[in-house]
Amino acid sequence: MKLFYSSVFLQHFAYGLIIPTLLLWQNQVGLSFAEIGLIQTIGVVTILLSEVPSSYMADKVGKKFTICLAFILSIVSFGVLYFADSFWLFAISQFLFNLGLAFFSGTQESFLHDLVGEEGNMTKSLGRLSIVDESSTIIGMLTVSGVLMISDLKFGFLIGLISLVLGLIAMLLVGNVEEEDDELEVEHSKVDIKKYAYSMIPIVLFFSFMSYRGELIFQSALSFSGISLAIISIVYACAKVFSIIGSFYAHKIEEGLGIKKSMILTLLLQVISCGLLLVLEPILCVLALMIFSFSENVYRNIRDAWILKTSPKKLRTTVISSVSFSAALFGLFINPLVGVSLDVGIVYGVLVLVAMKVMAGGLILWRG
Repeated sequence: MKLFYSSVFLQHFAYGLIIPTLLLWQNQVGLSFAEIGLIQTIGVVTILLSEVPSSYMADKVGKKFTICLAFILSIVSFGVLYFADSFWLFAISQFLFNLGLAFFSGTQESFLHDLVGEEGNMTKSLGRLSIVDESSTIIGMLTVSGVLMISDLKFGFLIGLISLVLGLIAMLLVGNVEEEDDELEVEHSKVDIKKYAYSMIPIVLFFSFMSYRGELIFQSALSFSGISLAIISIVYACAKVFSIIGSFYAHKIEEGLGIKKSMILTLLLQVISCGLLLVLEPILCVLALMIFSFSENVYRNIRDAWILKTSPKKLRTTVISSVSFSAALFGLFINPLVGVSLDVGIVYGVLVLVAMKVMAGGLILWRG
């Protein structure tokens, strides 16, 4: 288990090295913002097209193999990034990076479930996974700040590549998990599987509404309230800490309230955070982001644990990635609406976010 968590730490440490600075680095080496935007689009399309197929492969071929392949894709991506000085090299690096993300997505959570076993506390284990994820990303962000004081970002790419190689080695050393036959898979007929899929539609819709993070809305509100870009970066680093706290308390909230009440609690916290944004006071906007970050990780860990517990064993990775795919696809359609709303006024952008949370509340009350 420690080796698995170590591999996740090394993976997200590498990601933290490039998250705050890569776009600016691309601009500094000569790419226009239009070219950078196109590269980002290539990344989004790559994830959308490969998210579910890669998870299906993990269920069929093996989760450990898929995670190792994801590490290899990330390593090659960082290698290309180190030498990148043109649009096409950056585009190839982005494609490989996001393809690796797709192979990681859902597979790590499902593999963790195999390590923990049916009797383990999955929400608690996912909380630990999120804590490792968030804390290593913060460390990566702080490390690259130090790197830029003594060298350029290429040195950061090299550190990231080494970190990913070590992560791959750690993952290779993780023992293989014996998987038992999935009786649910064997005994259920095709009609039953169809019924299962149809029954998941309102649940997936609920997850899509709940998973929308509204980054543009929060960043706009923080900016409109008078907070500078430099301070906003610090605010988001603090928000990561609240995400970690949410991951730590997720299993305790689930044990105390149950799944449905826990989901309703996170929903209410997100609506409250939206209300605080409308005041456009700096302190209240910061508080809103902290509340939202806390509630988001509580929701995410309880959601993933529920999916892993209730999905057919041979389809766990596919189901959890299907939820992520639906949320990403939903975001592609809702982001333009949010953008248009924000052009009219911050109030309208916040109201769009509140409307989504209200619809999520209606779905959970309907489905129970």
